[in-house]
Amino acid sequence: MSSQPWPKGDDWEVARYKPVASALADTAHVFDKNCEDLYTLTELPTALLAIGNTEVRRMAYVAMGLIRFRPEEPESEDRMRRAHEYATQLLGEEYSPAHAINEGAAMLKKVLDIPLAKAGYDALVRSCVASAWAILESVARDAWIDALNSRPNPLGQRAIGLLPGNAPAEDEISRRHISVGLLARHNFDLRACLGTVLAPKFDFSGVSGIRVAYRVAFEDASHFEAALADPLLQELEATRHVIVHRAGVIDGRVPSACVYAR
Repeated sequence: MSSQPWPKGDDWEVARYKPVASALADTAHVFDKNCEDLYTLTELPTALLAIGNTEVRRMAYVAMGLIRFRPEEPESEDRMRRAHEYATQLLGEEYSPAHAINEGAAMLKKVLDIPLAKAGYDALVRSCVASAWAILESVARDAWIDALNSRPNPLGQRAIGLLPGNAPAEDEISRRHISVGLLARHNFDLRACLGTVLAPKFDFSGVSGIRVAYRVAFEDASHFEAALADPLLQELEATRHVIVHRAGVIDGRVPSACVYAR
């Protein structure tokens, strides 16, 4: 098999963001790696078919090579080596990895006519949708935590100031009090961990909760508001909800944004 990496689709590219704040570098790296892994998973069926088809073609070329190089002689290591070299040459000249991927995609469409294969492929797609939302939820939470940990003033201070004042007594931190136990666990210095201790106060499991968290911490949250207003995010959240909580079944509780409901 060729060691040349399989090319990615022309319509997709992982965006690598270089964060302005060094505190966000690790979160950005994890997000980028998760997106890469998710893309690789979605392309796996096509890649496997492309690889298999390439190997079938290689064996055909090897057979041509065996006929070409001294067919009257019995099998020998030298003859087999030359036949494989001939096959590699033909593959390089006539069958590029991009061509292989295109053929793999065409084969996938035919394979999906088989009910069992279609069911397995649909399960993979559903898993990828759920993973896509998990990646988004994680980066939203982790970036928020990193920002507040690295900028306790003004971000952390602003977030504390906007917490509800009537929090239950058992809460360790609110706008009006911070428990001694919480302070002790952090060596009586919360400056580098305000994001960590405040994150449980917010709900990052949905677009609306993420919007609230960023609106509370950032005085100018217009960039976050614009990004979170993308209807595709609401569609992703709703579709993930149907897949994970309703096993893909549409009922009256399914949000209208869900692509399954269309």
